Amino acid sequence: MTDTDDRLAVSVAGYLIKHDTDVFQHEEVEDWIHADIETFEGLSPSQRDELTREGIRMVRAHIFGDRVTKQARSLEALRSRWPRMIIEGAEFSLGPGWVPLLNRAAQRLDTYPSGWCALLRGAKEKFGCLVLHISYDRDERGSRSEVERLREEIRLTSLSICEACGRPGRLRMAGYAKTVCDRHATEMGIVRDEDGLYADPWTWAEPDARPSRSEAIVLGARSLQAFLADVVELEAEAETLEGRPRELLKEYAGYLVDAAKGAIVKTEYLQDYVRGEVAGWPDVLSHHEEDREWLRGWLMKMILAEYDRARRKQKLSPSQ
Repeated sequence: MTDTDDRLAVSVAGYLIKHDTDVFQHEEVEDWIHADIETFEGLSPSQRDELTREGIRMVRAHIFGDRVTKQARSLEALRSRWPRMIIEGAEFSLGPGWVPLLNRAAQRLDTYPSGWCALLRGAKEKFGCLVLHISYDRDERGSRSEVERLREEIRLTSLSICEACGRPGRLRMAGYAKTVCDRHATEMGIVRDEDGLYADPWTWAEPDARPSRSEAIVLGARSLQAFLADVVELEAEAETLEGRPRELLKEYAGYLVDAAKGAIVKTEYLQDYVRGEVAGWPDVLSHHEEDREWLRGWLMKMILAEYDRARRKQKLSPSQ
């Protein structure tokens, strides 16, 4: 390590010592480190700028590295405490501040009748709140209403807890939605004008404007018909579906269209995107794995068709 590297490390250490290392404020750390680097002798302006950026990367790696480690340890402890309530291979995508909510959910599942076969299959952050994935026997009396009540209880509670640290927080609106405290809100960048208008992302649409289940199925069918209008091969395949696949397509048509149109991830990450989307749909985890696998496969076909449509449209657009 050179003398310059040593001095940069000292500058970063000074920032971490003086400030709470569980919060990252880009402008503040940049000013702090850049002021120190201005005293470095023999450096050009471009070298000083590069060292400032490297200092910021070092601070970010320290802060977020600690957070990831904390999250991993918390999830490991959760699995150890509730091995019967959490399936092997359960996937969790959330910050460490929400892990206690998973513990609360597992504790509640442990009180349910054994005949319900209720298990925590995973959880993820979606639109700033915590969504639980729970499988259970829907034919057991009282199971559906109780499980849905638990999922909603945890979801609403998460909207008052910082996902990053567990302190009191609220839903924030910036380039994305996230529930964080005032200190971690600085990580989100510039907030949008809508910030503070909504306490619950599920209420972004007025309650009276939301369709009933039967209306949602009708709307989903219309959306799917419009989606498939210029996808000849997929439309033809949909028309030949019978039995269970046809029932699944009818039940989840709207969700399939929304997920296909909302996919903006690279092709190599599509498998994870598809699995996460399907897992979050209503009651899907209480279906057989064969049903979920069929939905994942069909969604993948729709996403690839949407990507192909976008490429064709780009080719037809006049050169910029």
